[in-house]
This record gives sequence, structure tokens and C-alpha cells, in this order.
Amino acid sequence: MIINFFYTRLLNFFCIIFFSFFSLLSADENLYYINVDFLLNESKIGKKVIKQLEKINENNIEKIRNAEKKLIDKEKEIKTTKNIISQEEFDKKIASLKKEIDEFNNFRNNLSKEFNSLKNDSLNELYQDINPLIETFMKENNIDILLDKKNIFIGTLDRDITNDIIKLIDQKLN
Repeated sequence: MIINFFYTRLLNFFCIIFFSFFSLLSADENLYYINVDFLLNESKIGKKVIKQLEKINENNIEKIRNAEKKLIDKEKEIKTTKNIISQEEFDKKIASLKKEIDEFNNFRNNLSKEFNSLKNDSLNELYQDINPLIETFMKENNIDILLDKKNIFIGTLDRDITNDIIKLIDQKLN
């Protein structure tokens, strides 16, 4: 008696799962995906944002290299004067150099934080600009769900609408 009850419940459970699975399969007709990274790199506005970020990053790298070169030169200068100056003077110069190295590390970390913040803000602003266009495209084409391609293991190419979205963005946001 208890065994029949258990099997009946188990059979009901599998029936629910089975029918839920088929209802999901019929819903996937309005499921598409987009390669967000490709969209960012290939759309005109995305290229513009990336180019601006790369320029800022290159300037930051140049600033870091210049500051680093000054520290290396100062270190070499201290090493060459080691035998000429007193131990007390040498220790003062080493302490000063260590302080400058700490300041350099803080400078480098701050530049990195500022750049990452700017990058996040720029990309968020870009996404805010393109989201309404994508939402409109989805409504016009009866698309229920749009996924990022990097979260899809495998999919048919006819479900990839990346190029269509790039064309739309390039037309509307120029």
C-alpha cells in the first residue's frame, strides 16, 4: 500500500517535469542570443568608447613609466654615492627613496582605481544608451528572452542577432 502510494507520487512528479520540459521547449522559439563583447568591439559607438579608454590607459602607463624611471635613476644615484657620503646621509637618502616608492605605489594604485571606475562608468553609460534600442528590437521581433552568447554552450547561428543589433546601434547612435 505504501509502495503504491510512493510510486504514484513519483509518477506524478515525473509527469509534471515531463510536461514542464515540453512547455519550455515550445517557449524557446522566442529565445535568442547576442555576443555582447563583439557588439562592444564592432559597433561604432563601442569602438569610440574603447578608443577613448585605451588612450587614457596609455597616458596612465606613460605616467607610471616616467615616475618609475625617476625612481630607478634616483636609486642608481644613491648607489653611486654610497662610498662617498657618510652612513647617516646614505640612510637618509634610502629612507627618502623608500618614501617615494610608497608614494609611487599609491599613485599607481590610485590611477588604476580611477581608470577602472571610469571604465565601468563609461561602459554602464554605453549600455544605458543601447538598452532601449535592444528592448525596442526585441518588442518589434517578438523576442522574449535575449541571452549573452558567453553563457550559451552551443546554439544555432540563426538565433544569434548580434549583427542585427550592431546595425541598429550604428544607425541610431552615430
